[in-house]
Amino acid sequence: MNNKSKKIAVVTAMATATTWAVGGTLNTIKASADTVSTADQSDSTSTSNASVTSSLSSTQTPVEKAQSDVNSAKENVSKASSTQENAQTNYNDAAANQSSAQKNVDQAQSNTDAASSSVKDAQSSASSAADEVSSAQKTNDEATSENVAKASSSVDTAKNNAATASSNVDQKQATVNADQSSVSDAQKNVDTASSAEKDAESKASSASSDVDTAKKAMDTTGAKADVDKAQSNVDTATTAESSAQKDADSATSAKSDADSKVSDASTNVDKAKATQSSAANDLNTAKDATSKAQSTVNTDQAAVTAAQNALNQAIANNSTTSNNVSVTVSNALASAVQKYIADYKKNSSDTTTLTNDMTAIGKAVGDGTENGAVKVTYNGNTANDKATFNVESGYNVALNKLTDAEVTEVQQALAGAINAVRKNLGIADEVGYVEINNDAIKIASTLASSSFTGNVTSKLADLSSSTGVSKSLLTSMVNSDYQSSGIDDWNITYKTLTLAQVKQFVLDYYITQSLYTLGTTNYITASAAVTSDANETVGKQILGITKSQLNSTVANGVTNSYFGAWDNAFKGLDYGMEKFRMAFVPATDASFSNASAFDTATITTPGTPAKSTDTTSLQTALDKAKAALTSANTVLTSAKSTQAQKQSAYDTATAAVTAAQTAYNNAVSAQTTAANNVTKTQAALTSAKTNLATAQTALSDAEATYEESLKDTATKQAALDKAEAAYADAQSNVNVAKTTLSKANDALASAKATLATDETALNDAKTVLTNANDAVTTAEAYLNKLQNAPAVLAAAKAKYATAEAAVTKAQAAYDSAKSTLVAYQTVLSNTKDATTKAKSILDQANTNLENAKSELATAQTNLKSAQDAETLAENVAREQHRLADETMAKENNYRIVDNKVVDKNGSLVKNWTVVNGKMVDPYGNAITVSEVSTANSVKEATNNINFTTTEITTPPVTGKHFAPKIGKHFVNDLNKAALLPQTGESDNSEITAIGLLMISIAAVFGLGIQRKKTRD
Repeated sequence: MNNKSKKIAVVTAMATATTWAVGGTLNTIKASADTVSTADQSDSTSTSNASVTSSLSSTQTPVEKAQSDVNSAKENVSKASSTQENAQTNYNDAAANQSSAQKNVDQAQSNTDAASSSVKDAQSSASSAADEVSSAQKTNDEATSENVAKASSSVDTAKNNAATASSNVDQKQATVNADQSSVSDAQKNVDTASSAEKDAESKASSASSDVDTAKKAMDTTGAKADVDKAQSNVDTATTAESSAQKDADSATSAKSDADSKVSDASTNVDKAKATQSSAANDLNTAKDATSKAQSTVNTDQAAVTAAQNALNQAIANNSTTSNNVSVTVSNALASAVQKYIADYKKNSSDTTTLTNDMTAIGKAVGDGTENGAVKVTYNGNTANDKATFNVESGYNVALNKLTDAEVTEVQQALAGAINAVRKNLGIADEVGYVEINNDAIKIASTLASSSFTGNVTSKLADLSSSTGVSKSLLTSMVNSDYQSSGIDDWNITYKTLTLAQVKQFVLDYYITQSLYTLGTTNYITASAAVTSDANETVGKQILGITKSQLNSTVANGVTNSYFGAWDNAFKGLDYGMEKFRMAFVPATDASFSNASAFDTATITTPGTPAKSTDTTSLQTALDKAKAALTSANTVLTSAKSTQAQKQSAYDTATAAVTAAQTAYNNAVSAQTTAANNVTKTQAALTSAKTNLATAQTALSDAEATYEESLKDTATKQAALDKAEAAYADAQSNVNVAKTTLSKANDALASAKATLATDETALNDAKTVLTNANDAVTTAEAYLNKLQNAPAVLAAAKAKYATAEAAVTKAQAAYDSAKSTLVAYQTVLSNTKDATTKAKSILDQANTNLENAKSELATAQTNLKSAQDAETLAENVAREQHRLADETMAKENNYRIVDNKVVDKNGSLVKNWTVVNGKMVDPYGNAITVSEVSTANSVKEATNNINFTTTEITTPPVTGKHFAPKIGKHFVNDLNKAALLPQTGESDNSEITAIGLLMISIAAVFGLGIQRKKTRD
């Protein structure tokens, strides 16, 4: 308790009626409150030893000893659990950061690979262009007038040689033509002789047959036998011919049927192939569209990356004034706050969404349990920072003794912290920065004054008149749930503080702690955290997300705000109840009722923008690039869908072609078999018919011979002689024809030999002509090459210059991509290290928690054993201990402050502890007294204001710097009407300080979050 030489107005409360139920049920509490004064406190920092006799004079019973062990074990489990939860959250954040960094590296690697490929392509093109320049230069060097003249002469010589060769070819062609005519004549002679030879052979054969017939006619009996045999052959051949005809007719019919099936199958194949071809065309078109869409997406993605990099670079180039306050925030908190602002700007009336967003903010900061989401550190070194304050009687003495210059530095530390918080959360461009201003400080000090009570309507009007700030804006700052006790601490660990330490305490209590209280878990109705600016005031003001601040941003755009902060403990000028207020005045016309009355001059403020690059065009470019990318992705998705459809249609068509082709192949196979059968049966039929005709001819000949055999012998002999003479003549004609044919063949062979020789000569002449013509072409090409050398050289040089420019551009793109990759890899390496460390800490925390649980189980087992073995005397002694300590606690008004047990003087009670939010005496007994614990010094209340509230009792949630969170702001939540008019309400409303009084009463009941008292 601080020892300020002033009277402190303290709101006290006493429970007059309590309806108690087990945790989770509703408790109805009637309380009375009054404002009383306290006497100056003693400078002594001793504990309760001087006023309270410790009950440790008696020895603990075994049960008490076991109970103490259980209590200690429970406390250890609670601490280990809290540490484990913090470690888990830190690990989750680290893992999420690593995952995000890995994605950035992967994308950057892909971009770098693509850029590297582009460099290689450009270098290859440049190398090729360089070769062309070298070749063109060489040719240009050769293209002297002398060489051009020589080349022209060579063209003329080559043309003359070609003309000579052409004439020679014409001569050789004429000779070959004559030879070909001779060969044709000789071939005709051979054909005539061959025909004559064949005719002679035929006649000789016929004459020979006549001789045989005449000879047979000499034997009548034999002739008759030949007739009979011939007739039998005819009969057999007739039967075979009839059977062969049937087989041939059947095969022909089968062939016709097979032909028809092949025709149908062929038609089906053609149709299927036509469908497949159409589907293939459609598929190729779809693939081309997909390829083009993908190319567009790639290009647009590269454009987005480039635009984002440009914007990031521009933002990175924007600098702020030096800041002696450093701030770190978690990604989860940044995301949650950014979403809250975005959703508010989208629809400020969507209470459900905003409540969910505020709940997310609360979770990001551990729902009141510090989890490392926010760290604010003063690291300045001003001349005044070494100033020393004697604080043995309380840390607030330092605030009382601040000089004007030191107050200004405290203001600068607060403003620097707010600016750093907003910047690191990524919301400075959404809510603006703050700049310290004397009129804003005047507003804050007026609102924080202990005299600002009662009906403050006229006081607000006076403040509006003197500062020019609109009354509605001032009204929005009046209500606040923040209960200030400055930087005071029940546990005085320092006898002196430097100004630097004071600044750090100010940042801890007013900035860090206020941010950790954000969320919705302190409210019976969660939406109360967002619907009223009186709830979570300071935390929301720091972020610029009160309704008043965001409404100004939405209506008037993002601007910086004039800023002032004041605790009425500053400089020791106010002896009333301690209060802390901050004033934020947006630099817009809407903030003022008389702008001329407001002095806009600012005091040097850390962390405000020193220079700023206008990123509007870059943001617009990025938005357009993203829009183009979105559109391109939509087109790509549609193209891929179309391609998939066309692929399916093509696959179906291909399957149909395969099926039709198989059917066609089967039909063709059947057709081939049928055709083979037709050929086979037709051959058999032809053979049968030939055999029949031969047999019939033989029968006719046999019958004719038999008729001749019936003549007289002389006649038959004369016929035989005649036949033999005719045969001799025919045989002589055959010999003559063969001789003639042999001579004709010799003449033909001689003519062909001559033709072959002359054709060889012709081909040789043609070869010479071809070579001569090639020489003309070569000579002309070389001449043209020399004549065009200057133009070709100029074109090659231009192409090379273009290629070199492309190399430079590609290399620059690669260097940029590589630089980005290296930066992202560094970030990834750092996040991996952080993740590894966080995992190690988490593993140890899990181990510690399991060990603590194991020790608790052992302690509980020991307690059960001790209880079972307890004697009557021990039981009585234990009950006496409990009753004695309960009486002592009531008489000395023991209560819990900062998770410690203190007496009515605020002095620490030795050997008493706090376990799970309850006071525990040295014997391990949980002691409950009728008084309600409070963070303030409490005198017994008199009477006056009576009110009834309803709260939900829940299990305590404790953290390193926070007391149980049970209905911290229930008064503001349950009031049927606003304590003070909100922005936009009538200024004529009766404004009183009753709301502030009711909030203070809530604090008396221990419903407020405890202050952070001890530095880590």
